[in-house]
Amino acid sequence: MENLTVFTTIDHNYADSSLISLHSFRKYHEHSVKVYCLDFTDKEFSRYKSNTSKIGNITPIDWKMKRVDDSLCDWNEFYSDIFQQISAKFDVLNDIHTEWIWYFDTDTIFLNSMNGMLKEPNELNGVCLNKTQSDINCGLFLIKNRPIDWLKEYLEFCKIHKFDHLSLDEGFLGELYSGKIKLLPKEYNLNGYYPVTESTKMVHYMGGIKPFCITKDYNPICIDFTTHFNLWYDYYDSVKSQFTLSDEFVREVDRIRNTKFDVYDIANSHYATRMFLSIGEAGVKLVMNKMISDYKKDK
Repeated sequence: MENLTVFTTIDHNYADSSLISLHSFRKYHEHSVKVYCLDFTDKEFSRYKSNTSKIGNITPIDWKMKRVDDSLCDWNEFYSDIFQQISAKFDVLNDIHTEWIWYFDTDTIFLNSMNGMLKEPNELNGVCLNKTQSDINCGLFLIKNRPIDWLKEYLEFCKIHKFDHLSLDEGFLGELYSGKIKLLPKEYNLNGYYPVTESTKMVHYMGGIKPFCITKDYNPICIDFTTHFNLWYDYYDSVKSQFTLSDEFVREVDRIRNTKFDVYDIANSHYATRMFLSIGEAGVKLVMNKMISDYKKDK
C-alpha cells in the first residue's frame, strides 16, 4: 500500500516496553514507524532515540501534549490521564497527511506479518474485541485519512456522548466511519481471552496487568494470562541486551514475572477490564460482590 503512515504514541512510562513491540514489528515488516513521544524530557528523548536506532527505520518525534478539558472524567484521575493520552493521539492525526494511516499500541507483540489487512481495506479496519458493541478496538486500526480537525471532532464527540460508549475513541471512530468499516479476524489484535494460534498476528496486552507493568491499585479481574505473558518474556529475553533499559523497568519486569495473581474467571472479563476504567476499584468490588451474590442465589 502506497501513501501510508505507520505510527504510535507513547508516554515515558512506555519508553522501554515499546522497544519490545517495535522490535517484533520490525521482524515482520519493512514499514517505517513514527513514534510520537508525549512530553518526554530531553534526557528521556535522547535515550529513546539511541535505543530505537538499534531497531532501524523508527522515527521518534518529540511531541508536546495539548492539555484538553477533561471535566467529563475529572472524578477519576486514572481515567483522566488516559483521556489526555487518547486525545493526544487524535492531535497527532492532524500532523499526518498521507491517504492511509496505520496505528498500533505498543503494549503488544507481533508474531506474524500484518500485511494482510492492507489488502482491499475499507475506510476503517480493525478488530472488534467487545461482544456487546461493534466498535473496533483502538489498539490497532487502519484508516483512510479525513480532511478534518481530528482533535476538535473527537472532543465534540466526547462532550455529546460522555460515557455512552465504553471507550470514547472507539465510539468516535465507529460513528465517523459508520457503514465503511471492515472487521478483521481477531488474530490481528488478540487479547488474553483467546488462545494464541499459528495464525495469530499480534497479541495485545490490554487492561491494567501487563507483562511489564501493573496499574496502581488495579484489581486483577482477568483470566490466566500466563501463556500470553510468556510470549512477551521470551521475546524480551532474546532482545533486551540490545537496548539500554532503565534499572526500574528491568526490576518491574522481573517482579511481575514472579508474581501470582488472584484470578477471576467471569463470563465477560473484557467488559470488567473496561468497567474498571469507568468506575474504579471500589466500584468493581461492588459489582463483583453483587455478581457473587447473584450467583449464590441462582445456585
